[in-house]
Amino acid sequence: MADQKKRQPYLRQLIRFYFAPQLRSFLTVLYLVFFLYFVVFYSDNVFLAARFILYTLTRSTLSLDLSHLLWGSIFIIALLIPFSVSVYTIVLPLEISKRVRERMKKLLLIALTAVLALNIVIIVDRIIQFIEDQAPIATFLERSNIRGRE
Repeated sequence: MADQKKRQPYLRQLIRFYFAPQLRSFLTVLYLVFFLYFVVFYSDNVFLAARFILYTLTRSTLSLDLSHLLWGSIFIIALLIPFSVSVYTIVLPLEISKRVRERMKKLLLIALTAVLALNIVIIVDRIIQFIEDQAPIATFLERSNIRGRE
């Protein structure tokens, strides 16, 4: 039986964790919906990062200065962090519950994960707002007809 649990696909384990027939499922489903919305919301960032890479590839690198490389790299990384953190925050409670035995420690670690993830997303979102004002990124956003956040 233990071998069968280990052989289950990871997605199935994740679904069983969140939708277990227990009272805690109400809270875990709320947690899942909350961070799943973050994943959907920030999935656009992944596409924007890909568009920026394509924009850079279609330009002559001789006409681009070093600031384009530096701000572009920071922009791409900053765009991917909120999405990645959101996905990881969905997976982490399952991993915590597998490794930690004490119930109170599990709850504390999961709550700490959620708070930390929210803080990371908020900080990186502010960084993205700052980066959008930099010349190479502002030029890309204008040419792509994308308005910055207000």
